[in-house]
Amino acid sequence: MKDIPLCQVHKQGVALGRSVDLSKFSGYDELVAELDRLFDFNGELKALEKNWLIIYTDDEGDMMLVGDDPWQYVLLVPSHHSIEVCFPPLNVMLHC
Repeated sequence: MKDIPLCQVHKQGVALGRSVDLSKFSGYDELVAELDRLFDFNGELKALEKNWLIIYTDDEGDMMLVGDDPWQYVLLVPSHHSIEVCFPPLNVMLHC
């Protein structure tokens, strides 16, 4: 697989973002677990019912939920290399 750039991840309400190497994960579950750890969610981000969304903006400018596309696609498409963790999930039409 070609070199995958680091993914920039930002949590709403936190000024400092994090960089994540997507190539070290085999799927979404591992990515979510790492984001949960990096941003001190204490398991909340991995819960079935959560108050946070993990989103990215696609090539057309639409906000998409992480997990909507196949994992291999995420690794290849540059628009996936910037992710936001947002609150609340009920209002996904607003930019976090």
